[in-house]
Amino acid sequence: MIFEPRIETMMAVAEAGSLSRAAKRLSLTQPSLSVQISKLESELGFAIFERSPQGVTLTKPGESLYRDMLRLRRLADAAVGRAGLLSCDKGSLTVGLVSSRETPLYERALDALHRDHPEVEIALRIVPRPLGQRAMAVRDG
Repeated sequence: MIFEPRIETMMAVAEAGSLSRAAKRLSLTQPSLSVQISKLESELGFAIFERSPQGVTLTKPGESLYRDMLRLRRLADAAVGRAGLLSCDKGSLTVGLVSSRETPLYERALDALHRDHPEVEIALRIVPRPLGQRAMAVRDG
């Protein structure tokens, strides 16, 4: 993961709802995890968690931070995935079409893909109409 380790630790605590459960998941001791969270809260200047004998819950600022970090994590994961796809030089891609009328549009798109990634093998398949209709029905729910 690209995230700063303390943010990942904070997120693990929020998801576990308990310092001891998060410590176990992270292979840390509960006291060292508590110290990390306390240092992060001190550095940020606000409490992330409310602590109780039942576990921890996010404070309002902690909830806001957690939601934003979830969005950033998804964006970071997507960015890494896109960059990984761009680095692919070999492989194969098969595209199935329900109608041959759509073929020219897809052929242009696939030609552009082939120009950018000449080592990727691209196959275009026209799916027979009854099977294609079933596939569309499944897709549409």
